[in-house]
Amino acid sequence: ELGYSPDAADQLYKNLKGKYQELDMLQIGLIKKNAEGNYYDLFRNRVMFPIKNEYGKVVAFSGRLYKKAENEPKYVNSPFTEIFTKGDTLYNLDRAQPAIKTAKRVILYEGFMDVIASVNAGVKEAVASMGTALTMVQAALIKRFADKVCVCYDGDEPGLKSLARATGSPASIIFRTGASGIFRKKAAPGRTVGMVSEFFRASGFSITTAAVPPRAASASIPKRPWTPSVPWPLG
Repeated sequence: ELGYSPDAADQLYKNLKGKYQELDMLQIGLIKKNAEGNYYDLFRNRVMFPIKNEYGKVVAFSGRLYKKAENEPKYVNSPFTEIFTKGDTLYNLDRAQPAIKTAKRVILYEGFMDVIASVNAGVKEAVASMGTALTMVQAALIKRFADKVCVCYDGDEPGLKSLARATGSPASIIFRTGASGIFRKKAAPGRTVGMVSEFFRASGFSITTAAVPPRAASASIPKRPWTPSVPWPLG
């Protein structure tokens, strides 16, 4: 599901005014209030991603900038509220559950577009941690639905750091839940497979030298319009 927020200062506020109290709209992060006391929309000129909990209830939104604009962040997210904590939620988990049950695994991505591309490619057991370092709450959510997880984080520096962070890394968190993990990475530009392997070893990971058969790798990861993923099973 995708939506769009118009490039207008307070269109959503005007549409909701009269139906909901300003305090309620403020508390759930749909609007803000400026120094002059005027209300304005949090999301403007953005492609909108509804964020749902595992039961399919909308708990937050994330808006990606539709057209480039100076001094505007690429993403704007709902703030933490009584019903939403980013580190407690996995994007698309509600829709992915039937596919997870069939495949007996979860494929974990970083972002919304990764999940959308994966589902469009036919790999539907896909969820996203929404750019945050994986938390124990998110790992426990995964463990509720599958004992196997395939982590497909980006091959850039932030992605590598997220994967290989000494404390709170996806590996340590997932294994602490009792689930098994297979980590697949694509080499970032300018990096060789050996360089990335050394990065993982330096971060305390135990890396096997056995390669996943190409057929198995292609079955696990959707095809993308860039360099194919290079798998490293981690023990």
